[in-house]
Amino acid sequence: MTAVQRPRRAVLMINTVGIGGAQTQLAHLLRGLVAAGWSVELYTLLPPPDPSPALDDVRATGTPVHVLSEDGTNPLASMRRTVALLREHQPELVVSFLYQANVLARIAGRLAGVPVVVTSIRNERFGGRWRDAVIRLTGPLATLTTANSLGAARALTERGVVDPDRLQVVRNAVVAERRTDASRERARSTFELTDEFVWLAVGRMTEQKSYETLLAAFARCTRERPHTRLWIAGDGPDRQRIEQLATELGIAPLVRFLGFRRDVPELLHAADAFVLSSRWE
Repeated sequence: MTAVQRPRRAVLMINTVGIGGAQTQLAHLLRGLVAAGWSVELYTLLPPPDPSPALDDVRATGTPVHVLSEDGTNPLASMRRTVALLREHQPELVVSFLYQANVLARIAGRLAGVPVVVTSIRNERFGGRWRDAVIRLTGPLATLTTANSLGAARALTERGVVDPDRLQVVRNAVVAERRTDASRERARSTFELTDEFVWLAVGRMTEQKSYETLLAAFARCTRERPHTRLWIAGDGPDRQRIEQLATELGIAPLVRFLGFRRDVPELLHAADAFVLSSRWE
């Protein structure tokens, strides 16, 4: 009698399944693992916000979602729950995203006997010296740490946060179509554009992205080139403040705040240039 082989098991772990680049990459990875036949569970340290497009993508795959804490005020309780869940699910692999989830995955993963623990650092800076120290001290508990760019990897190794022998650069997954003249014309027609020059920014409305710098630069640009436009795709806690700043600078009619979008490829087809004003990435 032939034994039935169980599917390979993985756990993905993140601080919260909100809107952001890490959450988008987690959803890409999860869908890929599920398509490859893995049994996947998602652990999130905090309840997901509403709306949560990444969580919608996760639930569409039928993946179980476990919320480890209601408010994040009891790290020891979150640790105990995580260890218990890992021992119950018995995954071969844990992959975590972002600082708090990385620390939890390293410690809980080893306590639960998970064979492979991969932690992912998404920024060259993720806090002050204490966070650097915690990541440095828990580094040996991870099988591997990944960074999503050479710049981030270089900064982490130069500060001694991550052992370069245990660090691998894994760039963000991007599904993109080649832009052609025809696709560009279709996209610009969809957004009712004629001869305007469109700058496009994509990212969360947070301090890191420095949209005030972008608006100040765009205001100077419009003085010489009044036919330019600025589109900002993204949402977040600073949105109201940034919209008010556009009004104060007198450029509100030339700026479109698009909110969260699922059609970023089409926006890129329609735009003339992409602009990134982040203080750090």
